[in-house]
Amino acid sequence: MGPFSGDRLRRARLAAGLTREDLAQRAGVRSADRIRDWERGAHAPQARYVPPLAAALGVGPVLLYDVDPARPPLRVLRLARGLSLQQLAERAGMPIMTCQRIEQGRGHRHDLTALNRLSRILGAPVG
Repeated sequence: MGPFSGDRLRRARLAAGLTREDLAQRAGVRSADRIRDWERGAHAPQARYVPPLAAALGVGPVLLYDVDPARPPLRVLRLARGLSLQQLAERAGMPIMTCQRIEQGRGHRHDLTALNRLSRILGAPVG
């Protein structure tokens, strides 16, 4: 799924003074067991869970990923916004494969129109 950091999730939860049950309830997650699995790194949350988790913890969504928050990769920006690759492609009005290639850093670097669309959708400069 990406460089989601279960350790960062756990530290943010503890810093917020929340139990796993509290966090699950506040973030709309089905059970505390899911939170436990995410913290242990057994699984990473689907993109749709990332924004509510971050909001419940009072942190920026990018901070839940093991990346430099000043220069997050495009994939992390997408996940932090709670978007699947399909949703990003639909919002950008471009083929999913184009979005995937751009996200992976393959090709289309010269396509400023596509990059500008993604930048607007993700709320951050990309390129």
